[in-house]
Amino acid sequence: MKGFFPEFNLAEMIFSNAYAFPGLTLVADDHPKEQMLKMSERLLSVMPKMNTLDDDIKAQEAATAKQEKYADDDEVIETAQPKLKFAPDLVIQSEQFLKRWCPNRPSNSITLMRLLPTVKEFMEIKALPVDERWQMMALSGAGSFDPKLDVDPGNPTYTQWVHDSMTLNKLACVTAGKEFTWGANVPASTVVVTTSFAENTSVAGMLQYVGRAARRGLTTHGQAIFEREEDLDRIFASPDGLSTEALTMERYAEWWRTNGKKW
Repeated sequence: MKGFFPEFNLAEMIFSNAYAFPGLTLVADDHPKEQMLKMSERLLSVMPKMNTLDDDIKAQEAATAKQEKYADDDEVIETAQPKLKFAPDLVIQSEQFLKRWCPNRPSNSITLMRLLPTVKEFMEIKALPVDERWQMMALSGAGSFDPKLDVDPGNPTYTQWVHDSMTLNKLACVTAGKEFTWGANVPASTVVVTTSFAENTSVAGMLQYVGRAARRGLTTHGQAIFEREEDLDRIFASPDGLSTEALTMERYAEWWRTNGKKW
């Protein structure tokens, strides 16, 4: 499939190569928390502080309250709701983000609309029991489904938020481990199987992840990307012949390669 996608570079998947992966990208990795921190390092370096955003909201509310206090009794005041002043070019896959981080994207690349986080969403994210790095990434549209990020394993507040936000199409990139695959039904457009995940996962485990891409009725397209070709070869080399999933993948790849002439 050479030429359809940029050269594999996990670090650039949410930056210079983001244009090639519209929709939700789900990265399967054996160390999802650490992988997301690596991938988002440049983004975190330019993030504002949570208390700066919070103080600005409070200042807007105070200004509105002051305006209402000194208004005449018969004066009708049209007050605007406070807005979150979070830079659009920090929201992964938004048009402003792509202009900043993907200067060489093709003119015909597909762009899916990404909404800016609201004050209500900011307050919900601010309440998540994770450190500020994960809260800021959440505002940008990224997260990690890693049980290590839940303070209380019996009450997985953060990972449940990640799962719910994926289901609602509010995230652009999520890293996850084996705990996520079974039974997950999310609108992932791209699934990435990293070396660390494949080295410690069975063929069935990899197929479970591949099956998260392009769920019927949830997204319009999907692709699975393997960091190492040998891990893809494992799927097509099962001792009892190809599985149904592998056969389907092989047939579709051939159809795509021949521009629909062979199925």
